[in-house]
Amino acid sequence: MGLCISSSSSRRRNSSVELVDRIISLPDEVRVDRISSLPDEVLIQIISLLDMRRAVLSGILSSKWRGLWANIESLDFDGFKYYGIYDYSDDDKNKPFDLLERDDFVKFVVHSLNFHLRPTIHKFRLMFGYKYEYLPYIDEAILFAVRREVKELFIEFVFGFGKKYKLPAFLFGCESLVSLYLKGCNLLDPEYIRFSSLVSLSILGACLENDSILRVIDGCPLLEDLLLEECAFHRDPLEIWSFSAPGGLPLKRLTLRNNVSCESDMPILIQIEAPKLEVLNLFSFNMYSDSLNNMLSLREVSLEIIPEDADPMFLPILESWLEALHQVRVVKLCRGCIKVLYTSS
Repeated sequence: MGLCISSSSSRRRNSSVELVDRIISLPDEVRVDRISSLPDEVLIQIISLLDMRRAVLSGILSSKWRGLWANIESLDFDGFKYYGIYDYSDDDKNKPFDLLERDDFVKFVVHSLNFHLRPTIHKFRLMFGYKYEYLPYIDEAILFAVRREVKELFIEFVFGFGKKYKLPAFLFGCESLVSLYLKGCNLLDPEYIRFSSLVSLSILGACLENDSILRVIDGCPLLEDLLLEECAFHRDPLEIWSFSAPGGLPLKRLTLRNNVSCESDMPILIQIEAPKLEVLNLFSFNMYSDSLNNMLSLREVSLEIIPEDADPMFLPILESWLEALHQVRVVKLCRGCIKVLYTSS
């Protein structure tokens, strides 16, 4: 899963970037003629599809574009793109920028938020390398988004030094959010959680109390899509269920990938009860024979274990799972699972 831009959105975004680049390269007299024919609403929509560096720079195209960026509804603060790096991989995200360069980026974020005019925003994205000295500025940026009734919030810290960023308490009462993506943050036992509109939640690289996830789930009455990836939980098992939702957990899609127990640093045991769940993806996990309960709506399952877990002793549990999944239309097994079945046969 994961909260990611759809292919159609990516195409629109790339087209907008190309359009702006083409216009910048045109002679002045041609550029002015092209721009003068576009209404402000169209220009603002084009700028909304750009990262913030390009959005702010769009003001140099002509006087008509000047200041329009302050009315966009999607704010994309990308530390890589700020420095002109538009084609980067996940591996590149682990290569930290110079600290002074990151200071410049943080100043740019603060300056941009101070001049933004739109009373509500649809999307807010902040992605760069975290250090503790930035905490008040990050808190202020998130507060800005919450006050502007943001619907899609992406907070991604790609590398960092020292402690991870702890999410502010006020975020957990943001009732406008529909999608929330958190990477490299700590979510430690928030006192109050109420995401009344949240449909999609992704948490990556976090340190979590086991009951924090249950409390988050209980505070999201509309949650349909949940991703937990490379998170560390303080103890086994990781439980996914709801004790307050009428008719059970509303979750329809669940992905658990490479989550571990802090006690053993091994894949965490899981226990799931989700009567409305339709798609289940499990990667590098541990299980009980009765880990899956009340999965009446399930139609697609992917199971992937790490190679060293492909032991014949795993067979009874795997067989019990496959028996519990007999009504599922699509079951995808990794090579390790197939090896267990083949070796035992």
